[in-house]
Amino acid sequence: MWADEYEAGEFSKDQFVITDGEGMKSVIDVKEKGILIDNGELKVYLKADKLSVKNGSKNLFTILDAHLQNLIAMKTVGSPAQHVVSPGDIQKFTQDKTDIGLILEA
Repeated sequence: MWADEYEAGEFSKDQFVITDGEGMKSVIDVKEKGILIDNGELKVYLKADKLSVKNGSKNLFTILDAHLQNLIAMKTVGSPAQHVVSPGDIQKFTQDKTDIGLILEA
């Protein structure tokens, strides 16, 4: 651990930390059963049975969740009258949304 970048108090006794002293760090947290890889711009975190991928403005879960919600609510325009997504497809997209929530978190 580089003392010029990280204070020893930032980490707990149950963590194994590798850092370059310039913002890049990898943390294995035994107590939380997690692994963090952070290059200062992008963070990838594995915790127990979930994965989180995020940068300073967005995370993968939120992007995929919003996309599927948009598909579920999709409507067509033009003649004939407006259409909506079929109930069967809504059910499939909703299951996809649930499945993504089982592996990803914000």
